[in-house]
Amino acid sequence: MSIGSDNDRPLHLRLEVVAFHDRPPEKQNVCIFSEQGGSIGRSDENDYVLPDTESVISRTHVLIDYANADYFLIDQSTNGTFVNDSPNRLEPGEKYRVNDGDRILIGNYLVVASLIAADSPLDST
Repeated sequence: MSIGSDNDRPLHLRLEVVAFHDRPPEKQNVCIFSEQGGSIGRSDENDYVLPDTESVISRTHVLIDYANADYFLIDQSTNGTFVNDSPNRLEPGEKYRVNDGDRILIGNYLVVASLIAADSPLDST
């Protein structure tokens, strides 16, 4: 996806579940993060809740941080967060800069990251 050359346009982070247990999800599951950041996990207290009856996902699994025009994942989990098919998990507390198209494995959920213009039609999903 081309973001364009206007680096002054604010970007939001769009995360979408594309697979659950290696199968397409039954319904669309998307969350948009702005510069305020947020959290992902199985607890209802998160901004992006990923239901998990098996408790593979931590209550608060990942924090989303925004700094210097970049979004970051910060792993908070017991079982790990994996990016782009790496066999190595993010280290707990490690900041990983999110890139457009990153594939993030959180428990049994495969989530794809998109960096979108704040005024994009995708921003209202």
